[in-house]
Amino acid sequence: MALMAVAGLWLGSSAVTTSAVTARPLRLVELEGLGSGGESWPYDINDHDVVVGSATPAAGAAHAARWDRSARITDLGAIDGRDTRAVAVNDRGTSVGYYDGSGAPRAVRWSASGTVSRLASLNGAPPVSSSSVPTALAEDDTVVGYATAADTTTHAVRWDDHGQIHDLGVLPGGWESVPYGINDSGTVAGFSIAADGRPHAVRWDRANRIVELAGLAGQTASWALAIGDDGVVIGRAIVGILMTAVRWDRSGAITELRPMTGHDSGMATAHNAAGTTVGASVGVPYTRAVSWDRRGGLTVLDTLPGGSDDLTTDINGAGVVSGQATQADRQNAVSWDRRGAITRLPVLAGGAGSTTLGINEAGVIIGSWYRADQRPLAVLWR
Repeated sequence: MALMAVAGLWLGSSAVTTSAVTARPLRLVELEGLGSGGESWPYDINDHDVVVGSATPAAGAAHAARWDRSARITDLGAIDGRDTRAVAVNDRGTSVGYYDGSGAPRAVRWSASGTVSRLASLNGAPPVSSSSVPTALAEDDTVVGYATAADTTTHAVRWDDHGQIHDLGVLPGGWESVPYGINDSGTVAGFSIAADGRPHAVRWDRANRIVELAGLAGQTASWALAIGDDGVVIGRAIVGILMTAVRWDRSGAITELRPMTGHDSGMATAHNAAGTTVGASVGVPYTRAVSWDRRGGLTVLDTLPGGSDDLTTDINGAGVVSGQATQADRQNAVSWDRRGAITRLPVLAGGAGSTTLGINEAGVIIGSWYRADQRPLAVLWR
């Protein structure tokens, strides 16, 4: 999968709307559940078509789940009788997630064979109220997330492949930090509350040193939301009262990713190795799915006939984008090809809508189909 916002450089300010073309058809595959009548949620997919998430029987606790490429489920089980959820998987088959421990989430990691390991808490953290939550997983099994520190604030942390925890710290004078992404070089991106009491986008190197990323003129807050193996970071910034999508190159220079003419806000959701960032242009009357090329040039992606709000969720290396589009007040799982042409993804009959959550390098998309009573079923399209 791809990643999952001083004055910015803006090139190519005119928007280009694509024309419709025929995309490769995808078929719907239901992911096996834990008995009839239950619910299931997919959260991540690797490049071997292994999916992780959670599933529940018709009555009972949520269990972390892993589905193989044949859509068969492995129940990763409860921990101490409590709910578990798996949120990320790498190409080794290692997955990470958390369980509900004594009123606070606690991070865990499962090996490819399903063996579970509890990830360490920060030393000195309050034993009852302390929490730890993983947010991203690298290919070498390094995990990043956040945990309760001794002073009860939240700190970004890194767990190495042996499960040892490292406090990534905060900006000078600050008191909180959260990481959202890690690349295969070990660089981490996220934010830290600084001495001014506001979130600032930051990056940590392999030695766990924190660096504040550049800001836009008039910026009041920023967040780094994902980082690619090329070192490019995407995120968002607040300028005045408006949110704008932003991108930092590997040197830390910032580019503002501007929305469509007539729209005043934007968000970035994913970035691929070819330099394309996808997200949304937010305005009246509708939010539109968009992409920006490596120079910041904007393309408005197609929408469904008579459609309204659209949103991208992910992009793969071939430029295929997953997302959802609203039509007649119904949310529809969709994909866009590299030219921006939209395809509505097939669904089961009688449901209340569908959404996507991500796409892998083979073009397999994961998401949810909602029954008429709004209960979700984990599915994929390939």
